[in-house]
Amino acid sequence: MSLETCDIQHTSSDNLLEYTDSVSVIVPCLYEEHTVEAIVETYLDCWAVDDVIVANNGSSDRTGDVAEDAGATVGYEPQKGKGHAILAGMEAAETNLVFCIDGDIGNPNVEWLEKAIDRHASGADVARAVPNSVERHQEQSLSTGSVSH
Repeated sequence: MSLETCDIQHTSSDNLLEYTDSVSVIVPCLYEEHTVEAIVETYLDCWAVDDVIVANNGSSDRTGDVAEDAGATVGYEPQKGKGHAILAGMEAAETNLVFCIDGDIGNPNVEWLEKAIDRHASGADVARAVPNSVERHQEQSLSTGSVSH
């Protein structure tokens, strides 16, 4: 397995032009009714995405309803913890590549997924996007990555 950390400002290569696998986007959520819709819509509009799976981890607000209305497949993970939610989403995925993004990201960006695809196409089993500055990190609370399974 290769692990790579990359600057999210990296410019994607021609790997994207040749990439043919589908991607499942996994979104672990706990009380994210105000941000989940934008995440689901952003990634469902992406050329590589087969499905967006929201792993609702015990929200009692409208997180699941909002995600479903936006087009996501919603699963309910009763065992508390982000790790359990991510694993439940990965078990539901039917693609070879999964991309995880936190449900509280207020400014989702398809370029993050494209950079993960670029790394995967280059041979990485795991790619994690890292903001290029502390200020940007504080603003975005970015936590994304991909795992081939």
